[in-house]
Amino acid sequence: MANALGNETATDFYQSNATELQQDGITIIPDYYTYEQCHSYKQLSEKLFAERLASGRGFNHDCPYINSPFRHNEKFFDLLDNEPVEQILGKVLDPDFVLINTNIINRRSYKDLPPSDNTGIGMNWHTDSRYLGGKRMQAGLSFIVIIMFDDFTAHNAPTMYVPKSHLRYDRPERHADYPHKTVTGKAGTIVIYDSGIWHRGSPSTPNDRWGLFSLYGPWFMKPYYRFTEMLGEDKMNSLSPRLQRLLHNYSTPPINDDDREYTITKSFS
Repeated sequence: MANALGNETATDFYQSNATELQQDGITIIPDYYTYEQCHSYKQLSEKLFAERLASGRGFNHDCPYINSPFRHNEKFFDLLDNEPVEQILGKVLDPDFVLINTNIINRRSYKDLPPSDNTGIGMNWHTDSRYLGGKRMQAGLSFIVIIMFDDFTAHNAPTMYVPKSHLRYDRPERHADYPHKTVTGKAGTIVIYDSGIWHRGSPSTPNDRWGLFSLYGPWFMKPYYRFTEMLGEDKMNSLSPRLQRLLHNYSTPPINDDDREYTITKSFS
């Protein structure tokens, strides 16, 4: 992976990113992964997509995605545990933060695939945060991390977002015309944004735009899937301590207080 820090120390660099993330709702780390690494992950993604398509698995025809890609190929584990995410989210959440969900996405239109029930996914203004009583929960609850396998450009359906909208607590109007910016960058770029930021996808194009999209949150948030059971005890325990933490192996609640009283069994705080 490339070293984009220059003369700035890693601690100072990541602190500035953490501050930017809290203030602006988004921060970008360019050139973290090499082109060769990204090309390799894109090939793995395409192979996995082709295999699942051949098996009869249906896909969104204008934005196919595959959840928990590490379940199908262990090389995707390496993308979940990287230093910028560890350092930045360790500051804005806490060091015991966890993975909530992850998927590989290609925002490309496939004319030979039939339309699905979720065609047009993410095309209207929305957030990936949570609402209670009609009000969005506060900024900083959870964060989306994008790792670009392709260049994200104006020609392959870049994500649009409303700057600093993570500080608002109302819902965006789905079809409104908000002043916005777009998420673009070279393959190998990491983008982290607050899940509460108002965003939407651009219309899909015939061009590839592969990337890994992951949602992280505090240790007490439920994951979308039971990772500990998905992987099994032997496989889970063979992973690095940081990956085990990310996949909730240290934060699964006990069955009752005869087992133990506290949820976290190993803290990174």
